[in-house]
Amino acid sequence: MNISQRARLSGTIAAISLAIGASLGAWQPPAPAAARPAPLRSPDIHPDRTVTLLATLETQVEDAVGDVRRLVYGLRPPALDEFGLCRALQQHAVRIERDTQLSVTVEAPDAGLGDLPAAVEVAAYRIATEAITNVSRHAGARTCRVRLNRDSALLLVVTDDGIGLAAGTPAGVGLTAMRERAAELGGLLSISSSGVGTTVSARLPIPEPS
Repeated sequence: MNISQRARLSGTIAAISLAIGASLGAWQPPAPAAARPAPLRSPDIHPDRTVTLLATLETQVEDAVGDVRRLVYGLRPPALDEFGLCRALQQHAVRIERDTQLSVTVEAPDAGLGDLPAAVEVAAYRIATEAITNVSRHAGARTCRVRLNRDSALLLVVTDDGIGLAAGTPAGVGLTAMRERAAELGGLLSISSSGVGTTVSARLPIPEPS
């Protein structure tokens, strides 16, 4: 698939995702059973339970809207084009810190990372953000550190001070996706964990200029 075809595909997926998001975003929960006319109420359903169920459904729909929006941005995050990889990750870190109790730092060489192929940038961004999300949701960590470096490949290391992974923990969807992103570029991704914290390391080859 050439660049033009990829661009058209991304545009199509984005349009579909936005349409779904708009549809879900327009959803409004029905009135609680307690607010409906008496003949429509069932004696077997307590009003408080109905309100709780509706609140749960509303939360699930809101989560679905968020997932669709993240899908759109996951195609090629606009921040990568505007700011580059390091600053885009720093912006993501700010959002995570705003919404959680996790402190996230992003580090890169003072000289910068140089020009990176678009595919490498996207893969590194998605791997890093998935790793940060996993830390914020599951690790019980206070801090998360993202380090970027470059030699013949882009090196990405994400560490946290959380509870670590128990031995034999199966790979979830997020971990599988991270490994696939690295493998698509001929790279490697590894995860190590101890009693304190987890480390996600990725090495993404940078092709020689043709």
